[in-house]
Amino acid sequence: MSPEKEMPSIILFHYKRSPYAGKVTTYLRLLGQDYAECIQPVIMPRPDLSALGVSYRRIPVCAINGQIYCDTHLITKELEKIVGSNGCLGETEKTKDMQAMEDAWEDWADATFFTVVKCLPKELATIMPPGFWEDRMAYAGTSRPTSLEEAAIARKKGLVGVKMAFEHLEYGVLADNRPFLLSGRDTPTLADLKSSWVLEFAKNLPGVLSEAGVTAETFPKTLSWIERFRSFVNGKNEVEVRAVSGKEAKEAILHQYETTGNVGVAFDQANDLGLVEGSQKVEVLPTDVGRTHPQAGSLVGLDSDRLTLETKTPEGSPVLVHFPRRHFEIVGLATRKNELKL
Repeated sequence: MSPEKEMPSIILFHYKRSPYAGKVTTYLRLLGQDYAECIQPVIMPRPDLSALGVSYRRIPVCAINGQIYCDTHLITKELEKIVGSNGCLGETEKTKDMQAMEDAWEDWADATFFTVVKCLPKELATIMPPGFWEDRMAYAGTSRPTSLEEAAIARKKGLVGVKMAFEHLEYGVLADNRPFLLSGRDTPTLADLKSSWVLEFAKNLPGVLSEAGVTAETFPKTLSWIERFRSFVNGKNEVEVRAVSGKEAKEAILHQYETTGNVGVAFDQANDLGLVEGSQKVEVLPTDVGRTHPQAGSLVGLDSDRLTLETKTPEGSPVLVHFPRRHFEIVGLATRKNELKL
């Protein structure tokens, strides 16, 4: 994409080889949607996001039409809504059952991921920046194995978990030889997108599948499913990806927000938490890991699906930051301070 062209309405903040970011870039390719990318450091801090008033630490973060979306669950939902799937995943009309299946497979993949990362090779430390392991352990709320014996035990548990994940598919949902996860479909759905990435991630880690006893002979259906979905993706035309700096991304996001405003933001005044629009400074944080970098702001949007904070750039410009309600919680600043003291 040439510099003269207008900045895409989608700007993805991520780092290379992030499996979660890969889920979003795969979907963007399936949608045939050009986008801009702003590459971020693998570990904190991330000044480009701080310049937008974003302290949330998980990658990817995606700006769509001048508003910031966090967590791949919400990012894919927003892309599906704004861009439109156009049947690119065989979903001309999505039912509640399909959505429930997508969510279930997404949760399964997230849980499996924390098993797979136990198998990361020790050689990874030689290509990652100093402080990588400490950053990730702080993120997960755990401590790094202090001995070779502990590391070996953790890896062994990870390999067992990888094999169990393959068994779940091979002897379960794929046992009837269906081509994709949802029965009766000869094309993939978002359920495949939201689950295949984690096994592909394990597959690409040197030695993991062989050590876990996963081969084409022992798990033919699952490995074929992974390849089938990847072939489906590779059959789509590549999209144009424009590399932008943090400064360019910030300018574009603020300009797009000036144009679109808070379109799509709703506040349920009868919400079950008794919260009032815009009157409270709160923090939003995940319910599982990554709780050390909450996002603070004024609560301006709240419904059954998502919550929205207004934060400020260092210069005082407003920025809207969206989170899913699912797997995130709202905490008052006073409550959060007391929690940190415990």
